[in-house]
Amino acid sequence: MLRKFVSRNRQLLETLARSWRMVGAQGFVLVDADGHVVFGNGLSAGEELSTPVGPYGSLRVIGLPGAGQTNSFGPQLTSQAQLLAQILKREVELESMTVELMGAYDQLVAMYNISQAARSCLDLEGLLSSLLKEAVHLTGAEQGFIALRHEDGWKKLACEPASPDGEKDLAIITLAQMIRDRGRPLVCNSREECLNVLPTMPPEIERLALTPIKVGDEVVAVIGLVNKAEVFTAGNQKLVGALAEEAGAIIERTHLQEQMVVQERMQRELEIAASIQMGLLPSSLPHVEGLDIAAICHPANEVGGDFFDFVYNADGLLGMALGDVTNKGVPAALFMVVSRTLLRAAAPLHSSPRRVLEHANNDIYDDLSGVGMFVTIFFAYYNPRTRELTYANAGHAPVLFYRNATGTCEFWKADGPPVGVLPEIMSKDHTTHLAEGDVLVVMSDGFNEAANSQGERFGIQRLQEVIAANASRSAGKIRAALLSAVETFAESTPQADDQTVIVLKVTGAQGNRGTGA
Repeated sequence: MLRKFVSRNRQLLETLARSWRMVGAQGFVLVDADGHVVFGNGLSAGEELSTPVGPYGSLRVIGLPGAGQTNSFGPQLTSQAQLLAQILKREVELESMTVELMGAYDQLVAMYNISQAARSCLDLEGLLSSLLKEAVHLTGAEQGFIALRHEDGWKKLACEPASPDGEKDLAIITLAQMIRDRGRPLVCNSREECLNVLPTMPPEIERLALTPIKVGDEVVAVIGLVNKAEVFTAGNQKLVGALAEEAGAIIERTHLQEQMVVQERMQRELEIAASIQMGLLPSSLPHVEGLDIAAICHPANEVGGDFFDFVYNADGLLGMALGDVTNKGVPAALFMVVSRTLLRAAAPLHSSPRRVLEHANNDIYDDLSGVGMFVTIFFAYYNPRTRELTYANAGHAPVLFYRNATGTCEFWKADGPPVGVLPEIMSKDHTTHLAEGDVLVVMSDGFNEAANSQGERFGIQRLQEVIAANASRSAGKIRAALLSAVETFAESTPQADDQTVIVLKVTGAQGNRGTGA
């Protein structure tokens, strides 16, 4: 330190030396604490006057003339030594502050660089490796590592510089688990302390600093620093703690981004599935003499378990189906596609709705019962020549029939369990004659079970009232009235279940196509 002081303050020291030579002194020297001359021409013979320059060394004047003058010059030399000591102290403090500021600057630059990299890079391993390099550089450690916790245990994610040492890797995993259990940093500044922590500590590890990396309150990784020339200080621990917080933020952000990518992909896949599913529904409604037909399907989610369909059999009878698979989402959508396919395959082959349901049940029972699911299906054939409707109902509700002659709206109950519940279909065929003005409405339970904010359900009675009040209108307007009434009743309550409906109205005129979705 004194040599730097002399270099920076040589002009001041030379001025002091000249002043002493002017009073006859033969030498003026500055000596460090080890007795080495750092300024002056060396020690010459003669009486010596010496005074300490703080803890840094001493100031000496040699060969003053006159035996009694030495003591008289003492206060002057002491004053100069005190001045030099004050200057030295200020320079030491300034140098220390400079070192601290440079260290803080390096830390800020490191944090900034890591933050900038984290914004534009999703490579978790690369980001944590960069962070580890900064930690090793800023603390002066010989080596560092980061261990990351996975579902199947701990893994050494990064090591700086790289180390293929299997023994050390095993120690890293053990230490990482120890820090996870401990939940707070651990510092060992001697070989003895290291062995107290882990008796099998590799011999080359003499000092160790471990810091948990947390996401929330959970330890997800550990950053470790191994060996350095001096002990790991509180400042080192504070720095690594700040880097660990940044690492936790990087890990959390990366996981969130990965989740967002997965969710976006799943959302896109659901949208594609929904598009395919809606494409399986009839794109246009059949044109049947004497019938006004309307139908629509409103899934509660992207994909659902409701479906409706129209298909003709070999005798020219119009087959119609409305089904509701239990559960929601993708599983229901898959069985919806299978059920619709089976019905379309069976309908052209039979004239009995019960036989169609039996055909479907035989093919799908094992699959449905194996996962605890079932399908409620209403299937009917309509003969436009006789205006006879023959139907079978496997557990489906509600099915409502407005009889124009009496002005009443009947509730047709199912007479058998849904498809997939039993190996055999219990439902029977039922035939009824339709008259002009009669209205058949087949709905999924998303209508009657729709609830408002108080938890009250729309119910069957309200559906009957809406149908009766709108029975004189077209099938499309009856359908619209039902949807509007349920939506108004539910207020802002989200739709909880799929809503699917077929409306058949008997007219005296040529049937029209109606409106689909």
